[in-house]
Amino acid sequence: MTLKLACDAEVPVISQFLQVASPFFRGALDDMRGNAPISVDGSFGTWTYIQSCLYPLHDQPEVTLDSVQVMLLVVHKYDFAKLLKRLVAFVKENIELLSGDANTRETYIIAWLALAESPQLDELLELCLGRLRGMAPEELKDAITVEVEEGSGADKQTRRVLRKQVKALGRGTSDAVFLLAMNADD
Repeated sequence: MTLKLACDAEVPVISQFLQVASPFFRGALDDMRGNAPISVDGSFGTWTYIQSCLYPLHDQPEVTLDSVQVMLLVVHKYDFAKLLKRLVAFVKENIELLSGDANTRETYIIAWLALAESPQLDELLELCLGRLRGMAPEELKDAITVEVEEGSGADKQTRRVLRKQVKALGRGTSDAVFLLAMNADD
């Protein structure tokens, strides 16, 4: 049976694939009456990408850090466990690409930490914290300054790791960097 998901546009999907891949949709489709579209989070592009990952007759799309960022919250929310595992494994394989450069959203370590913290993706959070701990303090100067000046909303655990990196920088760092070190919650 074909049905439609409603996000920023209507997305036609084959219901059987959603039922097999997601307990959320298994329950939702069992309760569904009529042909009304199901409202979902995400965008048309996100759902098109998710479908191409689920449908066995399609070539699997190329996964990139950018596509993982776009799909992660939707895949988690709608309980696509196998696809979530695949996305986290991709990040693990490419963890060394994450950096302290705030100008590159796709690889900015603080953005990844915030992404992992919001839905409590513990495995991804631990991967990102491990990467953050392993980064040279000099690599994090930009991230630390952005955190102080703009505030990315990093949680206490992330701020603690940043504070340790600040202390490793020692003298010669900006006042903003030391402000972060002094104001981070324990």
